[in-house]
Amino acid sequence: MYSQAKVEGVRLKKWGFQPYLSLRWVGDTKTCTMLVDCQGAGPMLSDSAVIAAVGVNRFLTPHLFVWGEAGRAFSYASNNPASGPGQPDYRGGASYLRGWGTAANSGESGWFTEAGTDAVYVSRYDHNSLLYSQVRRGYTLPEMPGGLRLQPLWNLNYTVDARRQWWGNFAETGPGVRFRWAGLPPSLSFRTDFLRGAYLADRQDNPHPRTYWDARASLWYAITR
Repeated sequence: MYSQAKVEGVRLKKWGFQPYLSLRWVGDTKTCTMLVDCQGAGPMLSDSAVIAAVGVNRFLTPHLFVWGEAGRAFSYASNNPASGPGQPDYRGGASYLRGWGTAANSGESGWFTEAGTDAVYVSRYDHNSLLYSQVRRGYTLPEMPGGLRLQPLWNLNYTVDARRQWWGNFAETGPGVRFRWAGLPPSLSFRTDFLRGAYLADRQDNPHPRTYWDARASLWYAITR
């Protein structure tokens, strides 16, 4: 589960940057993978931590912005290096997000396309940088009885990292469906995906087969005041 609360300050017009305070929580139901000893230093499924930070962002275009922040991560997992007094956490990157066509809450049916790309640097992951891109193409169906709106879609995901780690280099594609009901808040939706993926880095420390299937179910919600 990933969540973030942000309090943004007044935009600095001279430089175009906007300062903010951030509180993140990144956690999972397991603190390590099934293939490593939970008492060892195996790859984590998430930060398993609360991360408090101060940062700035700037919109370069309506769809592209850059950001950077400095903070400290406090983990509740005993086998995480950030447990106890925590660890310094420095992050930054650029994000691009744009959509075309119909939305699930627009009341209209028709084709849609969504594209999102993020470049992220995280100091606590061995000063690694990742680039990940997600493209979705689908169709918004007419509203069904009970106010149900369905969006069958096709996913195309691509991720690479600067250090060529096995977990940070893969490509995925496959079908999915996003759905919501008319009575729900506009920014709340559910999604399921069934993906075929392949690891791109030829690493001997990869404990998994080169290709894989993955089934996912997720809930997304955002609110701004």
